[in-house]
Parts: sequence; C-alpha cells; structure tokens
Amino acid sequence: HYKQWELTKRELSKPEYTFKIPSIKFANKTTFQDDYSFKIPEPKESFKPPNAARLSNMPFDDMTNYRQHYIPYTQEPRKRRECVQYKPSTEPFDDLTTHRRDFKGQAGELTLPIHPQCRNLNPNGQFYDLTEFRDKYRSWNVDPPAVHKAVEFVAPEGKMNLSTTTHTDYVEHQLQPSVPARPLPQMSEHRISFEGQSTMKADYKPWGSTREPMIKPREELGKPTGQFDDMTTFRAHYVPHPANLVHSFKPRNTYIPNTMPLDNGTTYQYSFTPKAVEVCIASFAVPPGYEYVETDPRGHKLYRRVSERENIQHRFSNSSMELISNIHSHQKVTNDLKTGFLTDAIVAG
Repeated sequence: HYKQWELTKRELSKPEYTFKIPSIKFANKTTFQDDYSFKIPEPKESFKPPNAARLSNMPFDDMTNYRQHYIPYTQEPRKRRECVQYKPSTEPFDDLTTHRRDFKGQAGELTLPIHPQCRNLNPNGQFYDLTEFRDKYRSWNVDPPAVHKAVEFVAPEGKMNLSTTTHTDYVEHQLQPSVPARPLPQMSEHRISFEGQSTMKADYKPWGSTREPMIKPREELGKPTGQFDDMTTFRAHYVPHPANLVHSFKPRNTYIPNTMPLDNGTTYQYSFTPKAVEVCIASFAVPPGYEYVETDPRGHKLYRRVSERENIQHRFSNSSMELISNIHSHQKVTNDLKTGFLTDAIVAG
C-alpha cells in the first residue's frame, strides 16, 4: 500500500557567493615597510662636564677609633682533661636473639598452581593481515606545498657607530690599593705534638664471633618426583555423545500479498459515544443547589441538597410559621449529619 510522494526541492536561503579571486599578486608588504626610510646615524655632541680629579696637598689621615682604643689580649693555654680509662668486658659476646631462640617452624600445605592450560598454536599457519581499511583504501593525489620565497636582504649604506657616551667620556684614575688596619695573626708558641691516639684505638679488641646457621623448619612433606598428571575427573568420566540435528517445524517467512483493503476500524472507534464534560460541584465556593449546614471538628464543610419547593418557599414566603418550620427542618438535618452522612449531603474540603 506504499505510495511514493513527489517532493519539490526546497530553495536555498543563503546569500549568493559573490567573492571574486583578485588577479593582482599579493605584495605581502605593509605601510610601515613602504613609508620607512633608513637614515644613517650621526655622532652626537656630548655636553657632559669633564670629571677631572682634584689632587690635594694634605696627607691622608687613616687613624680610626678602632686603632686608637684597640687593646691586644694574651690567651692562656687550654687545660687538658684526663680521660677515664676504658675497661673492656670479660664475658663473651652473645649474639642469640629472642627471634632465633623462640622461632618454631609451622608445617603448612603446599600451594597448588592455578595456571590455565597452555594451548599449542600452529606457528606455520598463514597470518591473514588484510583489514577493511586496507581493502577499501583509496589513494588521493596530493599537490606539493607551495614554497614561499623570501625577499633578499639589502644591507644599508654606511657604517654603524658602536661607540657609547660611557666609552668615550671615561677617565681612568691611578689609585693605590688600601692597606688593612687589622694586625696580622700571631702564631702560638706551643710546640706540643698532636696526640692522635684515642681510648677506642687503645682498648679495642676484636671479638672472635662465628655466625650461627639459620634455623629452618624440617620439611615433613617430600617433594613430588615424576611427570605431572593433569588428568581431571571431567576428562576421565566424559562420554562424547553424537549430536542429533533437530528438525525445525517453523513456517517459512513468505510474503502473501493481499488484495483486500485494510480495515483499520477498532471496537473503541465503533462503540465510542461522546459524553458531555460535567463540572465538579466541589470546585465552587458555594455549590449551586446546595445549602451550607456546618463545619465538623476536622474542618470539613457540610452541605445539603435544596429541593425546588424549598427554594421557591425561601424566595417568596415571608411568614413566621414558614421560617419556624425551616428552622426545625434545618436542625433535623444537622442532627442527621452529626449521626451519619446522608446520601444527598456533600463533604467539601
């Protein structure tokens, strides 16, 4: 039942492409390069005053307060402290620790390997390295990139003046190095030779100690010898069964064209009867046709239905007897509502 529709092509709403390729070659120059004119630097005249040293006829007074008030002190020789003589121990060195003394090897179970079985691959088989990318690859002709030719550099005329004002106006002065006013250190008069012998070197005696062998637990389980038997219970008890082909009774998925038109009617479409939408009475502030009675302790407003006769009497009667009867009927309905809700009453939140 499919029918192909004739679709019209939409018109493009984008603006027309009005750009035109210029025929003039790109100059690649800026306005600064066009308007710049190279000028040869001229030497500038220095207006700096001459820094001539003024020589004095008076001798230089190098006496300071530190030289006048300096008092040299004589240092006394240091007192030598006699060291306490070292007494070596007479007991032999015991290198047994609590760990070596209290260690007891515990017998444990050998861990079994859980490595999976290695499959033997055929190294002589041919490797199929053809991929989808290699199979469907199309080589494209790529143009070589354009090489940009740089403009040849033209050296400016004239020589560059590399002299500075500091280099041209510098005046060298002949000065003498200053002599330190601090007196030279005097060598001490002690001629005692340095004693390099210490108590550690004099009293040290190397102990003859032998290292005890490591305490190892006794192996209770013997190591297995021979070839590993990898026969499992599944392999031992496995019985191969011949596979029987199951006949498929599934009907063939063949298309049978139908010439009858499609009946798209449903029971809901045939039996549907439109109904008017009624407005809920509880949505009104004062429901039409009902009269407010009272509010219960829970906060619910109670109403009762007003008949047409009571409505006419309420509009046109003004006698006191009718008012008294209405009051009695109102009290009766109130008592009935307190005892239990009537079928004609409405409970509004």
